[in-house]
Amino acid sequence: GLDITDTQTGLRGFSKKMCEVFLGVIGERYEFESNMLIECKNMDITIQETTIDTIYINKNQTSHFNPIRDSLMIYRLFLKYIVASVGSFVLDISLFQVFMILLKGSRAILIATALARIISATFNYTLNGKFIFKNSNDTSVYKYFALALMIMVMSGVSVNFLVTVLHFKALFAKLLVDILLFIVSFVAQREWVFK
Repeated sequence: GLDITDTQTGLRGFSKKMCEVFLGVIGERYEFESNMLIECKNMDITIQETTIDTIYINKNQTSHFNPIRDSLMIYRLFLKYIVASVGSFVLDISLFQVFMILLKGSRAILIATALARIISATFNYTLNGKFIFKNSNDTSVYKYFALALMIMVMSGVSVNFLVTVLHFKALFAKLLVDILLFIVSFVAQREWVFK
């Protein structure tokens, strides 16, 4: 994290070069200000704080800050990602369960994981590219499916290990592993796939 005392200050100074970087940052108002700080963290840009006097005019009656609405705006991207991911996750888990019933043999877990993930990843890419990150193009589709393949392999191998070596129930192992991979996927999509 960042050690910052005021993340929502409207008074910020930065170089012309940084202005060009910040033009690519998504969001409005407080969400934009938070995303700007995240971008500074991602680029290893040092943030220097300076104390200023806060002056309220008419006891700050003209403030447009609404804690609930503005907090939702700050976390809107992540909340939308969660909703899309939960939908994709439910689809993936449901398909995994169906394929586990239909498939038999030592490779059933890996095949069920792959088939379920191919279908749910296609669904998820459509949601994320068009409605959440709003940046689906020719390169993002390749990056997304490369990431999905990597996540799928990590999921399949991890679930297989938990089931065959540690004797977890397949559905519980799948839930555990995929919840952990959820955060990895969000960061990779935000910072690499749809950037």
